[in-house]
Order: sequence, then structure tokens, then C-alpha cells
Amino acid sequence: MLTSLRQRFSRPQVAVLTAVLLAMLLGPSGAEAKKKKKQKKEELVALEVVVRNKAGEVLSGVLVGVSADSGSDFSTETTTGKEGDFSIELPGAGDYTLKLVKDGYTPFEQSIRFEAGERQTVQIEMLDASAGRRNEAAKAYNAGADAYEARDLDTAKKHFLAATEADASLPEPFLVLADIYLTQEAPAEAAAAAEKFLELVPGDRKGQMLAYEAYQKLGDQEKIAAYREILGGDAELAPKLAVQAYNEGAIANQKGDVDAAVEKFRAALDLDPNLAEAHAALATVYYNQQRFDEAAESVEKALALKPDHKAASRVRYLVHDARDDQEAAKKAIESYSALDPKGAASLLYQRADLDFRAGETALASAALLKVLELAPEMARAHYTLGLIYSSRDTAKAKEHLLKFIELAPDDPEVPSAKEMLAYF
Repeated sequence: MLTSLRQRFSRPQVAVLTAVLLAMLLGPSGAEAKKKKKQKKEELVALEVVVRNKAGEVLSGVLVGVSADSGSDFSTETTTGKEGDFSIELPGAGDYTLKLVKDGYTPFEQSIRFEAGERQTVQIEMLDASAGRRNEAAKAYNAGADAYEARDLDTAKKHFLAATEADASLPEPFLVLADIYLTQEAPAEAAAAAEKFLELVPGDRKGQMLAYEAYQKLGDQEKIAAYREILGGDAELAPKLAVQAYNEGAIANQKGDVDAAVEKFRAALDLDPNLAEAHAALATVYYNQQRFDEAAESVEKALALKPDHKAASRVRYLVHDARDDQEAAKKAIESYSALDPKGAASLLYQRADLDFRAGETALASAALLKVLELAPEMARAHYTLGLIYSSRDTAKAKEHLLKFIELAPDDPEVPSAKEMLAYF
């Protein structure tokens, strides 16, 4: 979220009306008729106007309209002369509306109140069309900024959209609109607003981040990758982007999209080569793909960065075991056991079960004894050892089978264990 909009536009310039009340000094009259005539005349009001542009130059040929607001149907039109001026007598006190129109300029409208007998002289500045649009955009932006800071996002959005309609070359409204759309879960609109802002202010980090977040919500992988590459040069930002890429890879891996997962993990490491989790995740993928050399390389990178990384330590054992490097595998399982005894016990049991089914009973029994050092309550380890010992050491077989039944009385293999015990 954009935290502040304090860097605002200057409050827009508005046309200035300067009224000058000219006292009408009328001398005494001796005749009643003349007195009434003068009283009537006193009720008349007059308006004198000079129109200029922003540069102070007088504007001739401006179409002028003056109409009474109420109590009269008075209405008249004229144009400014070569000195940019005009003068109009009005029927009496009250409110009047003054309108000015000229090609290339923003129409001007102002309400003016007259007292009886008052004469007003007004200086008016008309804005050219482009300046008028900027003026309207600035007013709308400032209104939007007030609403945004009050967290009235719907009102803020309305004003910022009005600002973009008044002047599409003004970048700031697009930036805040992108933020509002993201907050309101409208990522497509957020992306469009951010892209428009970046057209006007190329390379802006805030705009790039808003676009990146919008494309993340949209799942546009091509745009995500493009903005990650753009933003990756920011040393402070890159590690955060790396974690986001890693998380996306983990989700893809869970969904079974291994190629996408590898792409995300590599993208994470491009952004932050010191992200141990990404190295470990790649090691696991490579191991599952039987790419043992690459798996071993990723494991060592992960453990160099984070020696107590459990997942990397686990994969290191699996890689050495897959390569049939028993000496290295033994050291690896010792290291893993120190970090995660239960995890190591479970892993060793899986290895022992495979050896047992393959007829490698010596390897299986050695692994199972290690399992029981780490997890004495693992019932199935006792059961498998009981099976192994049943052919050569009935006392040990009985010991382990009884322990198995004690630990897992509901295990489906309990009847089989009891049947064997009946022969001892």
C-alpha cells in the first residue's frame, strides 16, 4: 500500500474576481419626477470586465453571457473588445451568472451578487484548454488524496479516475489507482493502471512493484518473470523476491508440476544465491529424478549455507545411499540423526525394509538396530527384526515380536506375530 500522498499538486488556481464598489454620488433633486427617475437609476447595477489569459495578455472576441439567477428572465450576450473588455448594465440587485467562452480555452462560469446601485469591475483570467485540464485533474487528484488518506477507497478511486479523464498525462493518479485496485482484489485493473503509470514514469520502483504484485495475483508467469528480472537488481528487494519465487516453486512441486518448480527454484537462486531452502528443494527434485550428481551439488551448497538444514541433510544421505557409497552414507545418517532423530529413524526403517525384502538381512538388521537406538518405540522395526531373528535366534525373535505386539496391538501383522510365537 502507498503510505502517503503528501506530495500533492499545488491547489489549483481558480479565476479571481475582484470587485470594486464604486460609490455613486448623487446630488439632491428638487423635483419629485426627477427624484423617482434618479431612484430608478440608482437601482440599476453595472458590470465591467477585463479578460486576460494566464500570460496576462488581454483576450478579445470572448463570448460573454450574463443571466439573472432568479426573480427575472434577464439574459444578454456580448463579446469582449480589442482590449479584452466589456461593460453591461443590469436591471437591479440580485444574483447573476457570468459565463465566458472562447475556442482553445476552458469555459469560465461565476456567480456574482449585486447590491442596488452597485458597479463591479472584474478582472478574469481564462485558462487555455490544456491548462484547464491540468487544473481539473489537480483538483480531482487532491480530492482523491484526501479520501485515500481517510481510507475511503471508493471515493478516492472515483476522484482519481476523474483526474485521469481530465488529464491522462498526469502519472500520479494511475499509481494510486493501482494500489487501490490491488487492495480491492482487482488485479487486472491494478496491472493496467501500473502499466499506464510506468509509460509516463519509466523505471519507477513503486510502479514496478505494484505491476509485479498484480501479475502475481493474475498468475501471469511471463510478466512475473519479466518484472522479477527488472526488480532483481535492487539489493534490498532481491531477497524478498527470491523467497516469493521459492514459495511459488514449492506450490508447483506439491501440484506435481516439477518443471515449473525447478524453474521457480532456479529463479529464486538467481535473485538470492544464498537461499539455502532453494538449494535444498532443488536437491530433492534432482534426487527424485535420479540426477544424483546435481542433487549432491545442491545439497552441499545448502549445507554450506545452513549446516543444520534437516531436509538437505536427509537428501545427502539418500544421495550417498543411491550411489552405494556406504561409508559416506553412514556419516550422512549420523549427521542427520543428530538433527532429526525421528526423521532419521523413519528413513533408516524404509532402507531396512527394502533390504529385508531384497534378502539383504545383514544390512537390514544393522539398520533396524540403529533405528531402535533412535526410536525405541517404533513397532514395525521390532516386528521386522523378529522376522529376521526367527531363523537364527529365537530368543531375540521372541523378544522383538512380543515388544511389537505390546506397542501396536491393533497392527494387522499382530496375528502373524502371535502365530510365530506359538512355535517358539
